[in-house]
Amino acid sequence: MPSGAVFPERDLVLFIASGVVIFSLLAAVITLPLVAPNAGPIVTRGSSIDEVQEDQEEEEELPQYLTDNEAYLIIVQTAISSLNEKRTPKNQRAAYELMLDYQNLERQISMEIRDDDQVEKALGQEARLRQVAIAGERAAIERLYKNKQISATTYQDALYRVEQETNNTNRLTERPKLSIVLDLRKAKRFFHRFFRLKRSAQEDVVLVKEARLADREAAKAAIKALSRYVSSEKVDNSKINRNTIYHLVIMYRNRIERLKGKSNFEFTEYQKQRSRLQIVALGAQRASVQSMLETGRITRKNAAKLRTYINYSENALTLDVEGD
Repeated sequence: MPSGAVFPERDLVLFIASGVVIFSLLAAVITLPLVAPNAGPIVTRGSSIDEVQEDQEEEEELPQYLTDNEAYLIIVQTAISSLNEKRTPKNQRAAYELMLDYQNLERQISMEIRDDDQVEKALGQEARLRQVAIAGERAAIERLYKNKQISATTYQDALYRVEQETNNTNRLTERPKLSIVLDLRKAKRFFHRFFRLKRSAQEDVVLVKEARLADREAAKAAIKALSRYVSSEKVDNSKINRNTIYHLVIMYRNRIERLKGKSNFEFTEYQKQRSRLQIVALGAQRASVQSMLETGRITRKNAAKLRTYINYSENALTLDVEGD
């Protein structure tokens, strides 16, 4: 003041001015992101616009590569598809066997990729589908025995095989447990199988034909049971694992092909068909690796690993062919 007196309420004025400045800064920081959520990063005097844009481009272009197991699974699935395309009535036995081998490998890789909860869920679905197929097998065997198309011996043997399949299916979801309950039916089948009377050669031939008939009709019935189950309105198709159904169908079709018992079947021709189909599958796998590499789904290192595996399989195939 001109008189030398202190400005009245000077401390209060300074406090209010500082509060206004701080409030305006905080309000801007809080409200601006809400008003413009997609405006991007805040650029200050010390930051360069070019640097901010480069950082954004690097984050957007960061590739998402497949893991080794994921890439491996893709080339196995590609091999299965190529075999299915090349399958013909003449080579379908070799095709089904190779497809089944690849499907077993596919199942193993899928289990490694999934977590524990997903594995448990997948095993539960597989067990349910296997139970449906086994029920179809059992019904076919009962029908053959009722129509007197198979003897009591073949009937007991077929039921024993179905019982083993049921036990294997139950092990997918159940923990091992000790059972002390005596199943009279199992005991009867056991004594029937291992303490049967000696048969003549002619009876053996008849029983072999009956056994092939029972296994073949059971496999056909299992496929039909799976088809009816999938097409049923009571079943939620979104919860059905199509790969598992496909695997089971291929397994039963492979069994049917092996049981046809063609008199003109030649093992040498079968081996040639199998080798040709394996070459087709390996070629499809190579093409799949190249496609994943070109599209940026795998690194060059992963591509080299996959190609090494394919080359190893091809070398093993070549050695088998030369050995034959």
